[in-house]
Amino acid sequence: MQYLFLEKAGEQNLILSGDEHRYIFKVRRHHEGETMALRNLRDEQIYFYKITILDKKEATLSLENIKLLEVKAKKKLH
Repeated sequence: MQYLFLEKAGEQNLILSGDEHRYIFKVRRHHEGETMALRNLRDEQIYFYKITILDKKEATLSLENIKLLEVKAKKKLH
């Protein structure tokens, strides 16, 4: 999976806790200092965040870059 959907994506700083924290660090095994991609469902942009602080219960991410990434089918269906 290239990116993760998160409703708050686009803010300058994010704090992940609970299920979001567990999924990112236990399932996908990201580490402090890595860059990860997040999207929200409101726009066509992909947000790249750097993991700045990683604790047992929460993580702090800081926005590094924004790209326009439109997701659409390669072939027209109808």
